[in-house]
Amino acid sequence: AQPYAQGEEVLLSWQEADARVLGPGVARPSERAAAATTRDERVAVPA
Repeated sequence: AQPYAQGEEVLLSWQEADARVLGPGVARPSERAAAATTRDERVAVPA
């Protein structure tokens, strides 16, 4: 796992090489209902 600084923008990835335990109930994008809009999967690490 790579540490990130607070407020740093990261790109979420579902590649096997980037796999992390995300918690109960998390589903891969292919297992979720298709979203009506395009999603930006960049997030800021919360403070």
